[in-house]
Amino acid sequence: MPRRLIASSTLPSPSQPRAGLARAGALLVVALLASACGTSEGPPPPGEPVVIRVWHQKDAIERAFLESWVERYNASQDSVEIKPLFKETEELRNHYLFAAMGGKGADLIYGP
Repeated sequence: MPRRLIASSTLPSPSQPRAGLARAGALLVVALLASACGTSEGPPPPGEPVVIRVWHQKDAIERAFLESWVERYNASQDSVEIKPLFKETEELRNHYLFAAMGGKGADLIYGP
C-alpha cells in the first residue's frame, strides 16, 4: 500500500496548542482585571471627589517622589483624589488576593 504524503500546512504545529492556551490565558487575565476594576460603590455623591486607591511597592526614594507628586496633583484640583499606600511584595500579593475575592481593594497596583 503506497504511503500518502500530507502537506505540512495541514498538520498542527507544536506551537499552535500553546498559542491557543496563551490567548485563552490572556483573555482570562483581561476579564479578571476588568471585573476587579469595577466597584459596587457607584459614583461619589455630588461635590465629592472620585477616590483612586493606589497600592505600590516603590523604594524609599521613589516613594518620596510618588507621594510628593500625588500631593501636588491632589492640591491642583478637587475632582479626583489619589490615595497611595505602600505595601511590601508579599503583603501586597496577599492583600490583593483577599481584596479581589471580596470585591474591594486597590483601584491600581503600581509595582516594579
